[in-house]
Amino acid sequence: MKKFRMKACDAFLVLLAANLANLAFGQFYNVSVREWDRDFKKNKWSFIDRVAVERARNSVITNIFYTLYGGGMGPKLSNLLDVGCGEGVLSDFLHGPQRQKYYGVDVSSEAIKSARKRRSQEGPPTDPYANPINPNQFQVSSAADYTPPSGVTFGAIVFNEMLYYTDYAKIIPKFASFLEPPSAPANAAAATAGAAASDRREKGTPVSAAGSDAGVAGGQGGIMIISVWFSEGNEKMRDEIFNEARKHLEPVDVMELSGVSRNGAGPKAVKRKVNFRIECFRRRV
Repeated sequence: MKKFRMKACDAFLVLLAANLANLAFGQFYNVSVREWDRDFKKNKWSFIDRVAVERARNSVITNIFYTLYGGGMGPKLSNLLDVGCGEGVLSDFLHGPQRQKYYGVDVSSEAIKSARKRRSQEGPPTDPYANPINPNQFQVSSAADYTPPSGVTFGAIVFNEMLYYTDYAKIIPKFASFLEPPSAPANAAAATAGAAASDRREKGTPVSAAGSDAGVAGGQGGIMIISVWFSEGNEKMRDEIFNEARKHLEPVDVMELSGVSRNGAGPKAVKRKVNFRIECFRRRV
């Protein structure tokens, strides 16, 4: 009995040390790869596909921030990296050639298996509008271990509800180095043109008129898009993550969404109010 108590005590100390380490490193939640694989195998996260506020968040990330600031429009599209992509839901909101610029990475092999099955296609497209995603655009890797393909940089890197599972104080600057670097204006005329583009955006000029000047195509460098869930009265996690991002990147734009999500399907689905802050940051010169 004495030996058992010592072992139990040792186990407790190990767990305590692990949790203290997570706090020291700025990691809010610690979920093992085994747990992620189990949850994706059981379709625990499938509700994200069908809940309005969840899909609205993904639409804001792709159709507003990536398109307006991250090089997601125009004749030369920039690459988009979806870190912690899960089953690749974000790619549903990309259009035409944008889909071929998408890279999804996740620590769960079960998530990537599902993403490849549901959202990629080998061979000629059956839907001419779809511009199919190649299975190789989905890769298994943790954020800590990920490195981009040789020579590849990104106009937009997305952390969609996943930074609180990581040591975000290390992950944010690491991935900032993968963004397309800004190019300084070659002369005063170029600087004036950039200011004019910013002024047009402030006056509500449509994306089609200001988008290329506003983002990567205008030489302003790549963006990082971060979405963080928070509850009213408990904004600490949200604030700490975004404050860390501001240490390394320049804020560009922000949006908050609120709505009702449901975890599960049918009469047993659990409804809950959710709030999301989605913020866009630019790589500094």
